[in-house]
This record gives sequence, C-alpha cells and structure tokens, in this order.
Amino acid sequence: MSSIVTECKTPLLTQVEVAALLKVSQRQVHRMVVDGRFPPPIKIGNQNRWSARCVSNYILSLEGNSKSVCSKGQVL
Repeated sequence: MSSIVTECKTPLLTQVEVAALLKVSQRQVHRMVVDGRFPPPIKIGNQNRWSARCVSNYILSLEGNSKSVCSKGQVL
C-alpha cells in the first residue's frame, strides 16, 4: 500500500481551494460540475476532491480557447 501512496504525487483539492483558484464561488463550481463545464469530483466518503492536475488541465484548456479567440482579434 505504501508504494501506491508514494506513486501518487498529485495533491487533491477541496471545493474551497478549487473555487479560490478559479476566482469563483463554491456554488459556481458546483453549477459548473452539474452543467458538465467542469470535471466531476473524486468522492472520498461524502467529501468532494479534485486532483490538482485535473484543475490545471481545465485552466490550460480555457487558456487555449482564449488564445484562439484572441488571436483572431475578436473582442471577448
């Protein structure tokens, strides 16, 4: 079991931490999950957690979308 723990280096984030990273409310994170606009959480008992890597990939995907729109010279 200790080998599993040492192999997993991606920290898990709470909903409060995810909301702070995205600069939105906790309620908005919940809405985004329900609407399918944000990855679903990992359930640990009755707690929700997101891998930091998953949140980072989500942010990078938004940046990728912004770059393609901004590179066309369109106003957001």
